[in-house]
Amino acid sequence: MKENTKNARINVRAITFTAVMAALVFVFTYTFKIPFVNGYTHIGDSMIFLAIVFLGWKKAPLAAGIGAAFALGLPRHLLLSSLWRLFVLLLWKR
Repeated sequence: MKENTKNARINVRAITFTAVMAALVFVFTYTFKIPFVNGYTHIGDSMIFLAIVFLGWKKAPLAAGIGAAFALGLPRHLLLSSLWRLFVLLLWKR
């Protein structure tokens, strides 16, 4: 029995690398907080920019959204963050 891999192609390397980038976004957002005037800032955005470079514009918003959502503790942040990153990436890609 042969599986139909032509239609449903799962790239394990891409999934793993997206998960690693999401974990890096989480770590750098959650641990490295720099006090700022109205709260704090973090260097998790630098990992997001690296995710854009390494993953491209399709997978980077997912990794950024997942990592930021877990770091900030806001499940609804996942959708909003992913959409915002996708918007920025589309502008950058022009």
